[in-house]
Amino acid sequence: MSKILNIVFVFIIFTTVLTAQKNYENLKRRSMIHIRAERYGEAIDQLNKYISANARDAEGYNLRGICYENREQYDYAVYDLRIAVRLEPGNSEYRNNLNRIINIWYPILYKKIEGYKREIAIDPANPFNYLEIGKCYKNLEEWKNAELWYDKYLARDNDASPDEIIRYSIILEKNRHIRKGEKILKEWVERYPEDWRLWSRYGYFTLWLGKYKIAEDAFSNALAFKPYFKEALDGLDLARKEGYLIQLQIDNSGRKVYPIDRLYWLIKKYPEKIDYRFDLISELIKVNRLQEALNQFKYLEAHHSEDENYTSKIENTGSIIDSIRNKRIELFTTELKEDPTNEDSVIKLAEEYAHSFDYEAALEILKEYMNGNENSFSDIVRFRFAQYSAWNYDFENAIEQLDILLEKDAENLDYRLLRGQIAVWVVGDFDLAEKYLLSVHEARPKNITAITTLVQLYAWKRNFEKANEYLNLAKSIDENSDLVIASEEAYLKHLNQAKFEEIFAIRVEAQNLALEKEFEASKEKYDEYFEQIDEPTKSEYIEYTDVLNALEEYDESIEIYKNILEVDDDLSVKRRMAMSYIWIKDSEMALSTIHEIKSEMESDDDELFIVNLLYAKALQLDGKPEEAEELLDSAKMKMRDSDELKLIDDSKFKTDLFIGDVYASIEEYGEAEDIYNSMIEETSDSSEIKIVKQRIDWLPEYGFGAGASSLLNVLLPYHMGLSPFGSFYKDNQDFLTWSAGSALDIGLNKFIGVGGSFTHYYFYSDYYAGNYNTKEINRLLGNVNLFWHKYFTTNISYGILNSTDIDEKETWGLSLNYVNKFSASFSYNKTDARTILYSPKILFKDFDAEMYQMNIEYDKKNKMHLSLLYKYYTLTDNNKGNDLRFRFGKRFVDYSLIGYEYYFIDFGRIDPLYYSPQDFSSHSIWAKADVYNEDNLDINLGGKFGYAPSVDYVLSEINGEIDYNPYKFLKISGEASIGRSFRYDSAYTYISLYVSAYMSIY
Repeated sequence: MSKILNIVFVFIIFTTVLTAQKNYENLKRRSMIHIRAERYGEAIDQLNKYISANARDAEGYNLRGICYENREQYDYAVYDLRIAVRLEPGNSEYRNNLNRIINIWYPILYKKIEGYKREIAIDPANPFNYLEIGKCYKNLEEWKNAELWYDKYLARDNDASPDEIIRYSIILEKNRHIRKGEKILKEWVERYPEDWRLWSRYGYFTLWLGKYKIAEDAFSNALAFKPYFKEALDGLDLARKEGYLIQLQIDNSGRKVYPIDRLYWLIKKYPEKIDYRFDLISELIKVNRLQEALNQFKYLEAHHSEDENYTSKIENTGSIIDSIRNKRIELFTTELKEDPTNEDSVIKLAEEYAHSFDYEAALEILKEYMNGNENSFSDIVRFRFAQYSAWNYDFENAIEQLDILLEKDAENLDYRLLRGQIAVWVVGDFDLAEKYLLSVHEARPKNITAITTLVQLYAWKRNFEKANEYLNLAKSIDENSDLVIASEEAYLKHLNQAKFEEIFAIRVEAQNLALEKEFEASKEKYDEYFEQIDEPTKSEYIEYTDVLNALEEYDESIEIYKNILEVDDDLSVKRRMAMSYIWIKDSEMALSTIHEIKSEMESDDDELFIVNLLYAKALQLDGKPEEAEELLDSAKMKMRDSDELKLIDDSKFKTDLFIGDVYASIEEYGEAEDIYNSMIEETSDSSEIKIVKQRIDWLPEYGFGAGASSLLNVLLPYHMGLSPFGSFYKDNQDFLTWSAGSALDIGLNKFIGVGGSFTHYYFYSDYYAGNYNTKEINRLLGNVNLFWHKYFTTNISYGILNSTDIDEKETWGLSLNYVNKFSASFSYNKTDARTILYSPKILFKDFDAEMYQMNIEYDKKNKMHLSLLYKYYTLTDNNKGNDLRFRFGKRFVDYSLIGYEYYFIDFGRIDPLYYSPQDFSSHSIWAKADVYNEDNLDINLGGKFGYAPSVDYVLSEINGEIDYNPYKFLKISGEASIGRSFRYDSAYTYISLYVSAYMSIY
């Protein structure tokens, strides 16, 4: 009977385990379904239960981290993914997910910091901004900066919540400011005596300081309020442990061996086993050999800080060191009581507190001694006071004391070093820091502190070449030094931040251009941004499709949506794709996509009404107006009647924005505008208001306004612009010319434009004597522009030329232009030869020229440049000519192009009246640099240096370009060049200027 009962019992246990395991797998499976349906909140609920039951399963943390990422709760996402990576260090998927989120989150945090700093500049008394900066630095794990800003926060707000104090205590723990943390926590447990979390944190801080009885009481208080609080239970166990006993051990030979000697021998034999080192530390502490123990600590921290065993052991061993240090503090305190003028005891006592990171106590001791011995204390005391003040982030006091010391001894290298360090830490006077640190380095070439501070200095100054030079020097001296490791981390962080800022600035510019409705320019910036990053995120692609949709490039948007859906079955992307199909009036694909969406959604899903709005529009396009109307009315009713719709994008703002966008996409513009206007009333966030106002601006005219607008569009041009221009050219062969004029451009609609221009040409030459050395010609042109596509245009022009000594004659032209990343233009012009052939001998020669021109250019940003310019001339004096320039360039430095140019010109015959060489060629090195590009001003400088073998001559040119946009409606451009070449068997120099402006009238 008992045997049967045992079998039944085992069966019950076995089936219970299987059932539990199955339930756990069901939790994970349900979470995956919610994730695919973008219901991340529900997925997190399932994963919370799964992780509670499977705390060692890394996949649970990975999935929850991805959910938090999609909800843009990056702090939780990073926390979960760090756990996943720690549980499975070799899993590249988890590590890639973590790095991806960090690359998104850290830049956001840095931008927040800058924003809060701007708020502080406006209202420095508001503690909220200081707190938020402290939180950002905590999330960035920049612990020293986090402590500095939390200190500033607490100085302005004495009513911080327990949550903030707990966060603060974590920061103080990371910086090993244990005494400081103990004081703060003691104050707050008195304020909030029922908060078990504060009691537990207070317990650990007192434990680490060797105050075991106080720690035991603190943990007991925590457990009185929350009996099974594991953190407090673990702490109570540590607080109740008895001290270690010194004992002799026997080796295998039977000899007596002291533990310290044996452990040193074991460490020498097995240097990688950290347990031996921790045992040695304990033994060294027992016999008060504190410095040796600290040396072992430093080794462990440098080589094993990532080891979990190290983390678990370090806290308890550290508390033992603090206990020994307390005994030394008692000793020096007793000495001071016996002799208050004992400066040596003052310095040693302050040092002990400083070693415990209790800089406030150290400073108090030094300050009291300095006040009591105002005229007799040594410079060592003042220097220690400056040093500990700096380490305690009291930089003003530190600088004040150092200035006194430097006035007495300006060449003292210790003073210079600390003053230079402070200047770097406060990101202040970098020139002073550089001066002092370089002087220390020159005198002490292997001083690791000076070298590593120089690394940080040049990293802050964005002089990464110099920073790397000093970093390599520091590594060659002591690669394992904490200072070297920290300076390398700072260098890499600055380097990555600078690179990211440079690339991210392109995206920000793209976003701003989109907000300003400069969609063409925005698209170019997004293209440039995508070229410089390895893998754009889904949100970046979605931003890009918004711009494409504004440009009505729906096909390209659809391709992007398809690519996203290949790797991520995202319902929100499918909804967007359905909208794009509706915009291009592809009802078949719209209906197919909507049916696919509906099949993945539950029938009572609150999001379904939005899909039904799209469905109604697709049915309307498919020729089913009655079904469409019925469905549209039903969807609208659902929208109006339900006040408890689930959030589609995890926030009411995003949900309302998407609903408004859907209404706009199905041309229900009145409904869309009502939603947008209500959103403006509900939010006070300036960035959200800006986004909504942008959406309202994008809405077309509708109703009566649309009719009035249509009438105005018939009466008014699509756009109108005025372009004044002028040019100047002078050479060393008695020739000068200038021209001035203006063009008017009127867009009748999106496809056709008309316009006209007037140009006055003036020519002067000393070649002709007396009053017959000038010539003036007027040209009047009319033109038609055809905009076939946003990249492709055609221009046709016709006009007349006249002057005092020639009959009025015709001039006309034709051009085809394609402008994108790859640009090409082909043109034909028939005009007076004097306006093309700059020559002093043809001022009074009346003949015409026909010029055929091809210009092809490809400029891949930050990679390479290719261009080809070819001209073919036919002259009415029966001469013909070819003119060709080919350029290839590569971007070697940011904003700079360097390359090779080949130039060739050849005429049918050499004519003495104008420059018409045969087989003239040159080979040149050319360069172009974007020397200034900020806000509304862009300046380029360039030039070339080459050789013409046929005439054995070295030629050169310097040129510049400027674009200035002082106002949205006005753009001013200019070009200038000065150079030398070879013409008519002699050196030829020239100067050329051109300036133009474009003013948008309408």
